[in-house]
Amino acid sequence: MGLPTDEDLSRVNWNSQGHSIRKTLIKQAHFIFSSNPATCNFFSGGSDKDRFVSEFGAIKPCLWGSDAHHFEKMFAPDKGRHTWIKADATFEGLKQVIYDPGSRSRIQETSPQQKNSYQTIDCVRFIDKNNTFSDEYIHFNPDLNTIIGGKSSGKSMLLYHIAKAINPAEVDEKVRLAKASEYKGFDIDFEVVWSNGDLSKLSDVISTKPITYIPQLYINHLAEEDGKSQLNELVKSILMQNDDFKSFTKNQEQKISDTHEKINGTISRIYRLKESYKSLAKDSSEIGTKSAIEEEIKRLQAAILALREKAGFSEQEERAFNHLNSRKGSLEKRHKTVSDAAIFLKQLSDSLTLKGDYLVDELTETVKLDIDAPKHARIVTNSLAELQAGLKLEIESYVSKIALRHQKTPSTLARLDSRLKSTEQAITPLLEKIKEQKALEVIREKLKSEEAKLKRITEIEHRLLSIATDGKALREDLYQSFGELVITYTEYVKEISRPEYQLEEAINISANVAFSSSKFDQFVKSFDGRGNLTNLVGDLADSEGNYIFCPETHAQKIFYIDEKIRRKDEKLPSAKKGTTEEDIIRKLYSDCFYINYSVSYKEDQIETMSPGKRGLVLLNLILHLSNASHPILIDQPEDNLDNRTIYDQLNDFIRDRKKKRQIIMVTHNANLVVAADAECVIVANQDGQQRCFENEKFKFEYCSGSLENSFEDSNKIGILKKQGIRQHVCQILEGGILAFKERELKYGLK
Repeated sequence: MGLPTDEDLSRVNWNSQGHSIRKTLIKQAHFIFSSNPATCNFFSGGSDKDRFVSEFGAIKPCLWGSDAHHFEKMFAPDKGRHTWIKADATFEGLKQVIYDPGSRSRIQETSPQQKNSYQTIDCVRFIDKNNTFSDEYIHFNPDLNTIIGGKSSGKSMLLYHIAKAINPAEVDEKVRLAKASEYKGFDIDFEVVWSNGDLSKLSDVISTKPITYIPQLYINHLAEEDGKSQLNELVKSILMQNDDFKSFTKNQEQKISDTHEKINGTISRIYRLKESYKSLAKDSSEIGTKSAIEEEIKRLQAAILALREKAGFSEQEERAFNHLNSRKGSLEKRHKTVSDAAIFLKQLSDSLTLKGDYLVDELTETVKLDIDAPKHARIVTNSLAELQAGLKLEIESYVSKIALRHQKTPSTLARLDSRLKSTEQAITPLLEKIKEQKALEVIREKLKSEEAKLKRITEIEHRLLSIATDGKALREDLYQSFGELVITYTEYVKEISRPEYQLEEAINISANVAFSSSKFDQFVKSFDGRGNLTNLVGDLADSEGNYIFCPETHAQKIFYIDEKIRRKDEKLPSAKKGTTEEDIIRKLYSDCFYINYSVSYKEDQIETMSPGKRGLVLLNLILHLSNASHPILIDQPEDNLDNRTIYDQLNDFIRDRKKKRQIIMVTHNANLVVAADAECVIVANQDGQQRCFENEKFKFEYCSGSLENSFEDSNKIGILKKQGIRQHVCQILEGGILAFKERELKYGLK
């Protein structure tokens, strides 16, 4: 019975006696004939649905026609207030608006169905040459689809092949964790047709689309140790739906990446310095000791002085000889410096000319990777082109400057050669006064050699001191960077504790910084396993070899291990053959941290919940991925849940999420089919499993339709074609008849 109204009934004071007859009529009516938005909202229960139901008996659907008084007004209601009904075009279909007014009917101008066609499955089919499966298409609805059937009827197998054809990697990972069936042994292909016409096939492993596949027992495994990483990814995905958290996470992950890169760069520089230190120390030892060389220089200087005195040099000649000899040495040194500089500038010019364009192009490509914008956007391409042109111009300009400087080299060398010649001419007469000139020359050359050695040793000493200073500073940088890495992770924990990131329904998400034992084991395995672990890692592990992680003290413990390795502590176990100290230090300072999420429901931690409660909470988390709009495929989400929990809570979760995502669900529970108002029910049957339940032709057959699809025809061949979807639901699912009755009584249909 429908009740027409002309006014806005939301403004009526229903407490007055004058409206008792109208209230009685509304209670008896199955729907209201009105398109007034305020009236529609009023009969949907408004803000207090329980109070409305208590007063008027049930939520009432509002329906409307064109109210046409002229032919041209037919099917064109005023203000575009079309009535949209989601049902079969039958009287039974029309009755569904009574059972589920909230989702079955809507008055508005545009279609309520707004899911993207490329994200909903239209139909699927098996492609089988062996006649095990029918090749008829199995059709789906964009909203909630439930797959039902008896034991071993092919329900889960159908769901598996749908998921496998769309995204095999997703399926393989979930099946591995849940230890679910993989349905091998069938020589078949499988085809999924999307609502926009796209095809996904089992035989095409390259073209994939995103889906969420939840095989049987997967939800239970999420709370177990080997499912922890999957649970962490799930919680993170939910939190990432918040724009603030998404922005924060992007910044933190960039900081972690930059810090890790800085740590590795610092370690590289430390060990380059160590190699330089070792090389210089070796050079110094090969030259000799500084004190011995200084003594030899004194002896040679005394010998030269004795030869000069024997030659009868005057004091004035001695000064002149020393001055000219010193000048000659300076000119020779200057000559070598200019020659070496000329060679260097020539090599630099040649290298820049040959490799300049390549280096600029490489730099441009590196900059591209850091740009968070479309790579082909005009501002990006123009800016990078401008950068390239400017850099190449600067290189050309610099090469020109080098060429200009190089032009002056020959004249500079010529001047030095001229001065050297005049100096040698001036010193020659003085040398001739020494009778033992050959002996003096030998001693002078030896003195020059020893003085060069002393100079080289002094330079090495200064360089070694500089390296030691640089090395100490780099170690301080390393310690600071590693400490910052730990702090970056602890900032995550603080951020997640903010109230705006928490979910409704008393589900609380918290986090802590966790330590990956498997990653740190890579460091430990660099050493001989026969040694005592405590000698290596100190109080980072207990007496049984279990790691003890505390974010506040972890960095200090790592520094302590580093010091022991650097000092080559005799108690440390031996490093494995072929493993360098640099390799060991890199593993010591590797990023062994991750964010471990914890989920609680009404202060009960997920690890300690009953299987049923745990499953409900985890399924709620999965369904909370409201921003994800691709299909979700779930196999028996009701496992371990009692009927009351399913009816009171799980139904609401599913009814809410099907508005935004297509859901395909295998179930044995009538409430998830009927009370959740499944738009499409797929019935599966395997031939030979039950007497009188034979198929028409194939071993596995399927049929699909709506809940309002109801008929019985014993003349048809095959159990699936002998009756409608409603009859199959009542026959297959325990409590099916009761579920239909409760649904109808709930809305006053008797």
